[in-house]
Amino acid sequence: MNKEKNVKKAFLWNMIGSSCYSLSSFLYLMVVTRVCGVEPAGFFSLSYATAQLLLTLGRYGMRTYQATDLRRKYLFSEYGVSRILTCGLMLIFGIIYSAFSFSGEYIVISIFIIIMKMVDAVEDVYHGNFQQTYHVEIMGKMLAARNLFSAVYFTAALILTGNLAFTCVSTAITSLVLCLVINSIFTRKQIRALVIPLIIEQLLASLMGTIDTMYGIFSRSVPHCLWQLFFRCSCITFPSMPWQVLCPMNTRLITVSCSCHLL
Repeated sequence: MNKEKNVKKAFLWNMIGSSCYSLSSFLYLMVVTRVCGVEPAGFFSLSYATAQLLLTLGRYGMRTYQATDLRRKYLFSEYGVSRILTCGLMLIFGIIYSAFSFSGEYIVISIFIIIMKMVDAVEDVYHGNFQQTYHVEIMGKMLAARNLFSAVYFTAALILTGNLAFTCVSTAITSLVLCLVINSIFTRKQIRALVIPLIIEQLLASLMGTIDTMYGIFSRSVPHCLWQLFFRCSCITFPSMPWQVLCPMNTRLITVSCSCHLL
C-alpha cells in the first residue's frame, strides 16, 4: 500500500514539475512581448531557441546513464565534475555565438539567456541522483520550485524595471544560486541518511574482527560456525557503496581483511 502511494506521489510531483518547466518558457516570451514589444520578443525568442539547442551539449545525454547506474559505478561527484565540463563548453559556445551574432547589450542578454538554460543542465545532474535513489517526488518538487521562482521573478523584474538586460542577468544569477542551494541541501540529507548507518555497521564489523584477531575474545565464547556467518553477513550482505562515497579504499580493506580472517 505504501509503495503504491509513493508511486502515485512520485508521478504527481513529476507531472507538476514538468508542467512548471514547460509553462515557464511560454510565460517568458509572453511577458517580453507584452512589456518590451515585438522586436525584443523576436530577439528573445531566437536567443532562447539557441540556448535550448546548446542545452543538449550541457546535458550531454548523461541523465539516462546516471539514473540507471544502480550499482553506482561512478560517484555523484564524478557526475558533477563531468557536468561542470559540459556546462563550461555550453557557455563557451554560447559566448562565441553571441559575440559574432549580436552587438551592444544584446550580447549580454543572449549570454545570460543561455545561462538561464544552463541552470537546467546543472539541475539535471541532481535530479539524476534523486531518480537513481528512487526519490522522483523530490526531483519534481525541486523542479517545480525553481521554475516557479524563476518565472515569477522574471515577470516581476521586467514589469518593474522594463529593462530586459537587467532582468535576464538577475534571473540567471538568482536561478543558479537557488538551484545549487536547494538541490545541494536535499542531496546532502539523502546521502547522510543513507551513509551513516552503513558506516557504523562497517566500523563495528572491523572492530570485532580486530578484537578477534588480537585476543580471540569472541571466538572462544561464540560457536565457530556462527562467528563465520556473522562475518560473511557483515562483509557481503551490508551494502558498502555509500560508504565508498566517503572512503572507498577503507571499505575494500575492511572487506578484504574480514575475508582473509575467515580463510
